[in-house]
Amino acid sequence: MLDIIPRLRGGGCVATQNPQNKVTKLNNKLPINFSSNIKDHTNIISKKSLTFSDKISQDEILSSFQWFYNHKEYFQILCNDDQLNQIFYQLIEISAEQLLKQLVVYIRLSGFLFYQLLDICNDLFRVIFSYQLKNEDRYMQESLKQNLLEIISEIESQISVESINIWKNGVEFELQLIKTCIAHCRTNSEKEKELVIAIVCGVASSISQLSPSAELIDALIEAGKYLLLNFYDKQIQHPLQKYEKDYFFENLKWSIINQVILFKKQLTLCWMDLIYIQSHLKIG
Repeated sequence: MLDIIPRLRGGGCVATQNPQNKVTKLNNKLPINFSSNIKDHTNIISKKSLTFSDKISQDEILSSFQWFYNHKEYFQILCNDDQLNQIFYQLIEISAEQLLKQLVVYIRLSGFLFYQLLDICNDLFRVIFSYQLKNEDRYMQESLKQNLLEIISEIESQISVESINIWKNGVEFELQLIKTCIAHCRTNSEKEKELVIAIVCGVASSISQLSPSAELIDALIEAGKYLLLNFYDKQIQHPLQKYEKDYFFENLKWSIINQVILFKKQLTLCWMDLIYIQSHLKIG
């Protein structure tokens, strides 16, 4: 059984080469074949879900879930290491979209796996958030963002149907984090520029007519709607401060874990040194 504890294409800025080829030249922070394993386990979770009733497929799926859980530490490394973050970004973005789509399938298969898949998606979206945090000139494709929002809308519809079979509070928390991350992702949308141009044209026509033109009034109304909806989405429904708190505590958690691991290693070495000294003293 699964041993899990519950709990750009954007901007044309990322190369499409295999990330692992570059990683080997940088450092040894990641396991061997980490990028190919992300692809393989993402594909297994996505494709094998259609044959979940088959015991072999089910075992493969559970193994892939376990792989993501066992490698959470390395996704955190992708968040914190600037070079690795840039190298892996495109792969993470593709995997996040692919796995997000599967949530609609897994909510019908298993409430437990559905929640765990949400957790995996959040690990991936945290890498995306880190990328935009570190690279203010980079963005996500607007078409991708809209596609992700459509998938989430479908997931929310299914949650209302399957609410008896899921841990609703945990699911809503994880989904809210994903929605907040997506809401604050910069995109290549031209909407703001189009509104500015429309207002400028409206002002020009108003000057020529010596009175506010219908074109200007329509442009101002449209701009007002856009600003109001944008404010409501980012400041009321999905405030960035909540996501930043979770992001901070996730970093803090892994920092503490790494310190404890380092301390244990040092303690083990000290004990080995003491045993070695004692054995030589007895021999002497």
